[in-house]
Amino acid sequence: MMTQKQFPQWAKDYMYYIQVSVRDPSLSYLKEMITVHLNRITFENISTLK
Repeated sequence: MMTQKQFPQWAKDYMYYIQVSVRDPSLSYLKEMITVHLNRITFENISTLK
C-alpha cells in the first residue's frame, strides 16, 4: 500500500477535497470513493434550452 507521503500532491489535494482518508485498496473503498466523488463534485452535461 502507498502511504499518503508517497502520493503526488494532486492526489493528496483530491483526497482532502473529497474528505476521504487513505486506506488499503478494496472494492468497498473504491465504491465509497466513487460515491463521495459523485456527491461532492457535480457534473452537468445539459445546457439551458432556449
